[in-house]
Amino acid sequence: MFVDMVMPHISGDKLCRIVRSMPELKNVCIVILSAIAAEENIDCASFGANACIAKGPFRDIEQHISRLLTARNNKEDLLSSGIAGLESIYQREITKELLGSRKHFEVVLGNISEGIVECTGEGRIVYVNAAGAAILGSREEKILVADFFDFFAESMRQEVAYAFAGLGEHPIALGEETVLLLKGRRVALNVLPIVDAGQRTAIVIIQDITGRKAAEEKLESYRDHLEKMVVARTAELSQKNEQLRAEIRERHSAEERMGEAQREWERTFDAVDDIVALQDASLRLTRVNKATCRILRKTEAELVGRYCYEVFRGAGEPCPGCMEHFASPARKSYSQEIVHPELGRTFLLTATPVMDDQGRISGVTHFAKDISEQKKLEFQLIQAQKMEAIGTLAGGIAHDFNNILAAVVGYTELAMLDLQQDMPVYAKLEEVTRAGKRARDLVAQILTFSRHSEAKREPLE
Repeated sequence: MFVDMVMPHISGDKLCRIVRSMPELKNVCIVILSAIAAEENIDCASFGANACIAKGPFRDIEQHISRLLTARNNKEDLLSSGIAGLESIYQREITKELLGSRKHFEVVLGNISEGIVECTGEGRIVYVNAAGAAILGSREEKILVADFFDFFAESMRQEVAYAFAGLGEHPIALGEETVLLLKGRRVALNVLPIVDAGQRTAIVIIQDITGRKAAEEKLESYRDHLEKMVVARTAELSQKNEQLRAEIRERHSAEERMGEAQREWERTFDAVDDIVALQDASLRLTRVNKATCRILRKTEAELVGRYCYEVFRGAGEPCPGCMEHFASPARKSYSQEIVHPELGRTFLLTATPVMDDQGRISGVTHFAKDISEQKKLEFQLIQAQKMEAIGTLAGGIAHDFNNILAAVVGYTELAMLDLQQDMPVYAKLEEVTRAGKRARDLVAQILTFSRHSEAKREPLE
């Protein structure tokens, strides 16, 4: 059997493999006649050929055939002498490049995941790549020249054959919308028509979509399930949303109430006419009311962040006993009077600790009242009390002294009654009487001061 390496629809090496796969042709002698023997290193033994003759002049081919027949009859190894006639031809660069392109094309087709099948117009397979053979479930030798339609389930062969029969100039697609089974697998076909020298063939691209369709069906099932879940969840969310809106309204209302309470607190805080200051646990001022700024003649920015003992006492350290007082277990409020060095005013300062949930001091509230006027009044009261005590003492002394004066004046006047006015002693007694009366007037003034008698008012000339 003489076989050319390059033939329409099928290559010579594949035809050799098909022949060798047939038991009834296993002893047939196959001779390759190749026009590309000089450009391609042909390994005839790999695909079952017995000999190879390079195409050249007909007279040379005839001689090579005669020698091969003689060697065949003598049962000689026909391949031992290599390719017959190779020495009489030369390599052609263009043919070599075309063969290189064909090999590149075969490598690409042999490694893609889609099955590629070439069929005649009647559906006979003349080419199949490795992926196509795997999808069709057979070896390449058995697939070639087989009927493409026979690989499909019997109920689907007519559909595929009908599509091939109606193949025109445009590609057709099968298996995406309808179920198309090939060897138990779901496939999709893209059929590309080819017309060459009046002969119609078709390239069929086979995609195994079993996994993809199963995934799509599973996804569709999941989608249906998800839609049901979404409907149920939507109803639940609608209820939750309504509850949330109610909570939001309540929250807004609470925030408004809190805001109003905050504003009311701030109004009350600033309405206090005395110093009110808030400070943290380190005794730094964190907030002061308006009265504090007014009384201390400072802005809030000048006060906030400073230590309380700097602001109220002008000192560089806490008040004596302050830290010890707050460190004690009682942690009660304490008060003390301080004198502001710059203002010269006296304040009654009350410090109250603010506790957190763990019982620790988180801050201190200061109240300071200006008691300068009160201190003045207290001083005046003390002075008045002193004067009242002096008056009481003076009144007692005046009464006793008045009694003494009454005796002195009285006895002096009695003595004067016994004397003559021209007597020298009489004048002296008169002087004693006048001095006693002056002393009596002084006692009357002391009694008036001690409030034991009312002052006698007389007009002044």
